[in-house]
Amino acid sequence: MKKTHTLTESDLEKVVRTVLESFNPKEYEDEDFVEVFLNYFRPWVKKKHGDEIGQYPLSLLIKNHIVEFAQDYSLETNSGYYGVYRNMSNIGRELAIKGVHKMPSLKNEGLFLEKYKKAITFFTDRLDLPEWITLNLTEDSPYVVNGFFSVDFDKSIRDKSEKNYRASDLSVEFINTLTNFLGIETGSVTHGKLDLNINGGFDYQGVDEWVKQTLNKEIKKKIRALPNSHVLHSVKFNTSPSNVGGLINLTFKSNAWRHTSTFTEEVRELLESLGYNTDRLRVQH
Repeated sequence: MKKTHTLTESDLEKVVRTVLESFNPKEYEDEDFVEVFLNYFRPWVKKKHGDEIGQYPLSLLIKNHIVEFAQDYSLETNSGYYGVYRNMSNIGRELAIKGVHKMPSLKNEGLFLEKYKKAITFFTDRLDLPEWITLNLTEDSPYVVNGFFSVDFDKSIRDKSEKNYRASDLSVEFINTLTNFLGIETGSVTHGKLDLNINGGFDYQGVDEWVKQTLNKEIKKKIRALPNSHVLHSVKFNTSPSNVGGLINLTFKSNAWRHTSTFTEEVRELLESLGYNTDRLRVQH
């Protein structure tokens, strides 16, 4: 039976309970915090040092008074190391973090995955995923959605379909379908957009167990028992992060170059006889 959307009702309820509508400085850019600094700095200079001095060029005011300004708000300043622009941004950020200034936001209210649950299920179905690939979505804060494709490794390398699945292609297809059909822009949540990130690699389930119990204890023994195995030096294995499947890499003894192709084909035939799809459990030397 094909799996589609794996965010359950209990998962949603848990997210709703744990989401805090708090200020997150990572959702803003340096320019936003520079503006905060400027909104507070010159008025502070006028109040502390008079209107006449408050009209001096900003560069002079920063040079003469930024440290005093930061100290007055119990903030740290790093002028001379980060540069003036970064220092203004850091101070503005601290003013927002301390609650001196409330940052404007166009954030959408509620949870995206809850609001569009039916649509997400529909769009996931459009990916036509096999039952051994699952799209996992989480939303730790409103409209910040992260996802990844998990793969049942053993089932994936035994599946005989010829279709090649790439995590990056699935990611792009899902994001494009979701945003195009819903008319939602991706980007900063403070700009009223959806911060959507789908990992471009596969997360394999059951690989370590398969390597330990099947590859090491069964398959390698059968490989060593093949007629031309005397040319073999070692067998190594890695999963493929982009294309579904794994790679068995054969290394040979230095004097065995004439037999490498023949023996590699023997290993492929062995894997096929064991029920594996050698387009996914690939063999190379």
